Order: sequence, then structure tokens, then C-alpha cells
Amino acid sequence: MRVHNKILTIVFWDLSGFSAVCESLKAHPVLVVEFLKEYYTHATNIIHKYNGVLDKFIGDGIMAFFGFHSRDGDENKHAVDAVNAAIELKDCIEKTKKEWVDIWKRIVSDDTISIDIKCGINTGYALVGYLPTKKRHEFTAIGTHVNLASRLEGKAIGNQILVSSHTKNKIQDQFNLRTILVKPNEEIKAFEEIREYYEIVS
Repeated sequence: MRVHNKILTIVFWDLSGFSAVCESLKAHPVLVVEFLKEYYTHATNIIHKYNGVLDKFIGDGIMAFFGFHSRDGDENKHAVDAVNAAIELKDCIEKTKKEWVDIWKRIVSDDTISIDIKCGINTGYALVGYLPTKKRHEFTAIGTHVNLASRLEGKAIGNQILVSSHTKNKIQDQFNLRTILVKPNEEIKAFEEIREYYEIVS
């Protein structure tokens, strides 16, 4: 299948605090791997439940996109699907992490161990399809709108789900949103013209 331009909703997730967890548990790598396996399994199931495509795992990060199987004009639906997937994964990991944090604390006696899942979402045109090389073919999405979703994930803290104005315009009738103004000297890299983005408020 050739690469083509399509409107997608792109989602990036990452675990904040996970590097510190890995450092605390460096003598017990199996406990880290088993948690990641559970995290990846939950994420994969939820992404597929909402008709998304799992693009890749990036360490403790995940990239997915929604709308690849949708018809043109269905952008509102796949934006809503993406946000629902993000909310469900956040709730799922919130329950899962409590069990694992209890285990980790018993093993290493470290009361500071903590992780959260943060998320960035954007909707817009992206190049999607197989990108072939001599040794590997990768099915993925690339482009400016993909980059913005990644940047928003980088701005998120704690358990935040952040969305761009592009996504906000497609979901605002179904979710509560809080406007976050971009502070001076805290602009989004490569998107300095953006003056606000939005948090999904449960």
C-alpha cells in the first residue's frame, strides 16, 4: 500500500516517573518487564477497541492513530474514539499501577516510587502507510500533526490528557475541557504560534 495523506487523530502516551522506577528496580528487571507487558497489553486492547491502529512502542511510550479505517468526513468520530481510548487507558493504568507500586515498594523499600500516564492528542493530515527500507518495512504516520501530538504529550504532567485546538473543535460537545494558556518562554517547540491547548477534565 502506498503512503497517502489522510486526516487522523494521533495519540502519544508516556509514563512519567518510569525512569526513576527502573533505577530503583535495576536489581529486579523482571518486575519492570512484567509491568510493561501488562501495560502494553492493556494499551493494545483499548486502542483496538476504539478502532485505532497501534503504531509503535517507544520504550515506555506508545504511539497510536485513529481514523485510518474511517471514511472522509468521520473526523469527529475518530477524535472522540481517541479521547475515549486515552481516558480508558488512564483509568486502567491507575488501577494497575497501584498493585505494582505496592509490590515495588515492598521489594526496594522506597516510598517515593510513583508513576503516571500522560497523553497528547492532535487531529490533522498525516502521511500514513508503509515506509520501506532494505531491511525493514514500517507502517506508520508522519508529519507536522504527528509532531504536535508528541509535543503535547511532552507538555503533559501527572495524569493529564492534552489535546490541540484541532482535536478540541471535534470533541468539545462530548467532553469537559480546561483551557491552558501557553506561558511566555514555555512555547511548544516548533509550534511557537500556538497560544493555548486543552486538558480533558474527567
